[in-house]
Amino acid sequence: MNFEGLLWNSLIYEPFLHKISLQIQKRASSSIPRASIVLNEQRAEYEILYNEDFLRTLSEDEVKGVFLHELYHIALGHLWRIPDEIGDEEFKKWNFAADKAINGLDELVDIVPRDSIIPGYGMFLDEPRKMSMEWYLLNGKVPSGHVPALTFLPASANDSIVELAKAKLHG
Repeated sequence: MNFEGLLWNSLIYEPFLHKISLQIQKRASSSIPRASIVLNEQRAEYEILYNEDFLRTLSEDEVKGVFLHELYHIALGHLWRIPDEIGDEEFKKWNFAADKAINGLDELVDIVPRDSIIPGYGMFLDEPRKMSMEWYLLNGKVPSGHVPALTFLPASANDSIVELAKAKLHG
């Protein structure tokens, strides 16, 4: 499957996200389980990393949903709104809130993978869709032990999420 071609076709009717996508490098990486938006420190630019093995398990619509999800983190300013000094649990809340704000949008709710964090579905059935990251941060739930399916920071088993956040987002 040509993942970049699929992304290109999905952005034909999304001029705003298309413009953002043109500015973002996209590359395969086996170091992450799914997909992520990170800061490439050498180029001082954000880029989308994706695991090709994971994407091959998805339908074309779900692949589009994954890429659009990552672009929305940029469009909605999630990456630079995380506080500098937060612990693991607080970071997890921010990540859940950002994912809910994106996955609850009409454009994505039906195309992100079903195991994603989606308000109005699964364990988040009682949460409304189309709210802001701040609303979910204040009102949303974060189940213990649940790892977001789509995230904007990759984390290996040996790295603290907080350390990655500081290194990737705040230099």
